[in-house]
Amino acid sequence: MTVKLEDVVDLLELRINDIDFHIDEDNVAVTPERTPIAEQTDSRPIGSKKAKKTKGKGKALTSAFMDDERVEENLRSAERLQLMLEEGRQRRHDEIMRLKKEEMRAREEEKEIRVFSMNTSEMTPLSKEYWRGKKQQIIQKKRLRGPLQFGGDSSEGSVVEDSDVVIFSVKPQVVKKVVLQLRPRLSEKQLLVSVVAGVKLKDLQEWAGHSRFIRVMPNTPAAVGLAASVISLGAAATKDDGELISKLFGSIGKVWTADEKLFDAVTGLSGSGPAYIYLAIEALADGGVAAGLPRELALGLASQTVLGAASMTANAGKHPGQLKDDVASPGGTTIAGIHELEKAGFRGILMNAVVAAAKRSKELSPS
Repeated sequence: MTVKLEDVVDLLELRINDIDFHIDEDNVAVTPERTPIAEQTDSRPIGSKKAKKTKGKGKALTSAFMDDERVEENLRSAERLQLMLEEGRQRRHDEIMRLKKEEMRAREEEKEIRVFSMNTSEMTPLSKEYWRGKKQQIIQKKRLRGPLQFGGDSSEGSVVEDSDVVIFSVKPQVVKKVVLQLRPRLSEKQLLVSVVAGVKLKDLQEWAGHSRFIRVMPNTPAAVGLAASVISLGAAATKDDGELISKLFGSIGKVWTADEKLFDAVTGLSGSGPAYIYLAIEALADGGVAAGLPRELALGLASQTVLGAASMTANAGKHPGQLKDDVASPGGTTIAGIHELEKAGFRGILMNAVVAAAKRSKELSPS
């Protein structure tokens, strides 16, 4: 059973009211009306088995006439109760003040930011997964069903106007059309964010009509909170804007800041990179099956091996080459496998994949 502090304090207040008496010059306990409590009770001595409790405000006493020791004891009891009451009141006050301070601090730390994410028929799988998995308290998610229409007094248009942050998460081929449709609804008070691959800030700013823009390149592991995201600030975006977006995308993984000229390479590596790793995991699992492992066991081992190796690379403080050497003992199984990878040009194939994806990112850019 839970006992509330205010209930205890109220109980103490009642108990103090019960002991409403004082001692007169004859050491007799009397009520404020100076009526001896003896007249309200059985006059048997203290401790008598048949002594009755007093009625009304004197019910806490069991005797009309008390010796000095008994009087002092009751006075001490009253003082202790009074002290407990004051302490209870103080604790209740302190608790109320603490809760108010926490509430004020929470309001500052978790200031609500209204975010509108483009939910069009051309929405990328990344943004769907991102918003499905997002649990950050500072985000007020605006989910809209069906393709957006930005005409007249549409509710979708009103959502855009009321949002502090607008995130464009559509395919590169349609982003210009979407931004131009939104332009009448946008203002410089809004922070605009793009996660569109290959489309540069200068084009986005031109289409939107203002330059408070931030470009972000996340990747699909955002769905499990392990994204690798890179941000670049537009001409009018402030440091605070950058911190806000870093906090937002930091809730789904790690965030780096880089110059926009590096974004094509970022797209080729971290943007497209998960697909390369999925292919590698599938190939490792196929190799395990070819070596005699059941498919489920092979896939589980391959996935966990890649996960563990990535964690070692990120946290062990060693170069990947050194970590590789730590596994490959002289004349052992690992170096034999590495030899086959090198003969097939494994390193060069991965490097070429990143470069090809970066090149394609440049080709997607309108300018």
